[in-house]
Amino acid sequence: KGLISKNPKDQLMISFENFRLMQFNPALKSSNLTLDGTISGTSNISDVFGNIIFSSALDFKKLTINGKAIGTGEVNSFYDKQKDVISLNGSFKKDYAAGTLSDPNFKNLYFSGYYYPTKKEENLDVDFTLQSIDIGIIQPYVEGILNFGKGYVSGTAKVTGSLNKPLINGKLSLESVRNMRVDYLNTYYTASGNILLEPDRIAIEGISLFDMNGKEAIVWGNIFHDNFKDIKLDFDIQMTKFMVLNTN
Repeated sequence: KGLISKNPKDQLMISFENFRLMQFNPALKSSNLTLDGTISGTSNISDVFGNIIFSSALDFKKLTINGKAIGTGEVNSFYDKQKDVISLNGSFKKDYAAGTLSDPNFKNLYFSGYYYPTKKEENLDVDFTLQSIDIGIIQPYVEGILNFGKGYVSGTAKVTGSLNKPLINGKLSLESVRNMRVDYLNTYYTASGNILLEPDRIAIEGISLFDMNGKEAIVWGNIFHDNFKDIKLDFDIQMTKFMVLNTN
């Protein structure tokens, strides 16, 4: 409702009520992202013919990314035309089953940063903090190498670069990761440890793996990639009587 005119005080407000996010999926196909859940809230636009002002306050319910539940949360944004930047911030928490206990102040995901809409490159600068996020959210980026069963990941990351070629720097810790399969070997492991994220590699920093017999191996190494394509592997594994190949 509202209107757009040369009067900077006139304002157009766009409202959303339980809008299904899956309708964005055709446009996101090239980025290996699929969304589901609903969105409600408002976006406001004014002074389109002068110093355009854009802001939004959106609430998400039962957001899922790549089929994995993120939860319920909010995203706020504000466009500054003079600096040509959109400021972003938001947070999400898991949806808990009725009757279970949860801390109302605990958030599983925080983010804040900037998006420069007219830049073709270097248009992202967003910081993320993750606390016990379903590890399956990163499954599309290691497809054909690892297949995650159950588990969680926590840590921090900074995303720069562009929407088409994001550059990720950060450090993540694996939590209660079980039934992780190495596709080349057809083996399943339990895993714990840290992963270092860099724009062209995923570094494995002494991760402990336990096979189905309870034998431990320590893994150091790298997964090199070019925008998560052209994957190259380099690992150093310390082990004794550890299952490395399952032919069944």
